[in-house]
Amino acid sequence: MFNQIFVSHLTEKGLLSSDQASDALNVARSTKVRIGVLAVESGLMSQDDVEKVNRLQASENARFGDLAISRGYLTAEQFNGLLSKQPKQHVILKQILADKEYLPAEKFEQGLASFKRSLGISDDAFERLQDNDVPMSVEVIAGITPDNPLLSKYAELFIATTLRLIDTDIHLKKAKTCEGCTITHYTEQSCYGDGNHLVAFGTNDKQAAITFAEKYCKFEITDMDEDGQDSLKEFLNCVSGMLVSELSNTGTMELDLKVSEYFENKEIKKGTTVIPFSLPMGDFVITIQ
Repeated sequence: MFNQIFVSHLTEKGLLSSDQASDALNVARSTKVRIGVLAVESGLMSQDDVEKVNRLQASENARFGDLAISRGYLTAEQFNGLLSKQPKQHVILKQILADKEYLPAEKFEQGLASFKRSLGISDDAFERLQDNDVPMSVEVIAGITPDNPLLSKYAELFIATTLRLIDTDIHLKKAKTCEGCTITHYTEQSCYGDGNHLVAFGTNDKQAAITFAEKYCKFEITDMDEDGQDSLKEFLNCVSGMLVSELSNTGTMELDLKVSEYFENKEIKKGTTVIPFSLPMGDFVITIQ
């Protein structure tokens, strides 16, 4: 997630061309080393154990390591040992850019420093951003602060769930207030109780909607028919279920859910908060009103 945002900064500064940025990100994508893979290679977990933990992540807002430790597959010491073997993604990107002679290491570090300055955040916050910390990314990149708990928690849970179940290459962007627009493939759900709120996501790219649906349901979808629509609705329901549970458990808000709905060519009301993000499959938005 950090690499996608940082590479945009490098292209904006003229340090990389768009083609070089795309090529480097594609190579970095295939170079990623997941904790589950390291656990199997180190003989600490079986492939079946890893898949069990991955399935648990589909319903729980928790990281792989936290679940593996709580279920007794790994000790905290073993997990920390695996983390030490996992290079940070921006370090991998730095090496790729140097190897391809797109950007020398010195220029990379200068770009990293200028990116931090442009964000105006502390060293600790920047470290968290580089570690793909979701709450920090939502606050710094999307501009959604914790003083708006419904919006910030929804965005955090949506992004975290997408990272776990759909794709890790998310390019999160700045939130904005909608002036009125139409989204061609749109899934929404009402959260009611302490007020009435609509949380939703969608895309104007039909193939992106199909690919997203396929990745969630794990079977082939050729069109945004009933199966495709149900898959998007179920994904939103998964996120929304965690949202109302989180806000209720912390005493922040008491909310319940209505059945999620799917719309084509949905008009978004003026004043709706929209958070754009991109995946390799296309462009999407999260919305709340």
